[in-house]
Amino acid sequence: MSLTGRAVGRWPARALLVVTSLALSILFLEAACRVYVLVFRAEAPPTDSELAGEPPLPYAHADYLSPRFFQEQLRAFTHVPAASGPHMLLNDVAGQYFNVVKGLRLTTNQPPHPARRILVFGGSTVLSQEVPDQHTIPSYLQRMINATCATPIAVFNYGVSSMDAAQQRARLLEAGLLPSDIVVFYDGVNEIYYTIYTGERASDGQDPWVDRVWMAVDRASRVSAVASMITGIRQRTVPKTMSDASLLRDNLNRLQEKYRHELVETSRFVSAARGRFLHFLQPHLFATRASTAYRQALTRRYLPQDFLTRFRPRHPEPPPGWSLLTEAPALDLAFQLGYPRLREAMTQAAGDGVESFDLSGLLDDERVPAEVFLDFAHVNHVANEVSAKAMFTRIAPRIGTCAVTG
Repeated sequence: MSLTGRAVGRWPARALLVVTSLALSILFLEAACRVYVLVFRAEAPPTDSELAGEPPLPYAHADYLSPRFFQEQLRAFTHVPAASGPHMLLNDVAGQYFNVVKGLRLTTNQPPHPARRILVFGGSTVLSQEVPDQHTIPSYLQRMINATCATPIAVFNYGVSSMDAAQQRARLLEAGLLPSDIVVFYDGVNEIYYTIYTGERASDGQDPWVDRVWMAVDRASRVSAVASMITGIRQRTVPKTMSDASLLRDNLNRLQEKYRHELVETSRFVSAARGRFLHFLQPHLFATRASTAYRQALTRRYLPQDFLTRFRPRHPEPPPGWSLLTEAPALDLAFQLGYPRLREAMTQAAGDGVESFDLSGLLDDERVPAEVFLDFAHVNHVANEVSAKAMFTRIAPRIGTCAVTG
């Protein structure tokens, strides 16, 4: 056999050796990363009783915590793309604490025969996966209306995780309106997070193929320790959206114009349907003073992801409202720069008849008697009630049959 023939004959063996070596290297690296995570980053998964007994501080006085609450919370909401439009919808679910009926999270205490409707649109803070049905903002709002308004009015929860104003408007167009409906938008956080911080709905300064690679790594992190560590390193790095001054400026300009456009177009649609549109800029952690050790810790590391990490081995799919970054460098800067742009957009939209209210500082630690933030945006039942009351005092005068006190 010629030298060339012998060389060709060795190729399959060499290829097999390379593939085997590569596979063993990957397995060794995966095993090493799993050992690292086990020894240095994680504890043994706690029991359900331990979970119920060691809640985050905002849950300290919650009377609804139980093993069943945590079990339902993990599988409460699944999302499906809408048939048309950029928004997502919820699959129906039935439980003790979490219920979705006809695609809407259940609002408790609705009157059986309402004469009017209030449709509340927003992201995960309106959906409120952190609390049972009766403690969402729409449910608190419903009980306040029941107690003080002569007109029977039903409040509906159109919250879905990650929704921004554009997606809220798309879902509103799909849902349709009745004359005399009141449409409420409660937003701001997702505009900052997705348009400014991640660049997902504006520009992140990366080629599309890079985004696809990171999406694949993110999905793989649910089952791979190597991918999880890579994702963690990336999460602890200031993103280009915040470090590139030109990119940041472009996204801030885009944020302001887009927000103004969505508010104005929503107002025109609602007015044409003979309804009323009210817009609320929602609170966030960075609009409060970090005067307690707990809030100071939240500005560095957001508790819900760390809390869920302890039992992720049993539940590899954390709920959408809790799957936020444990560390997000420069996120506070995104809010410090972005929220003034949202306010400017609201001022501009007011010239087109949009009624907006700024609630961003509502949950300042001197106004709320307990720790309420679970991360930079998600809150407990106490904060939901405070937010609902602030909304009610502004909605009630526009209903006409409600007694507003305080």
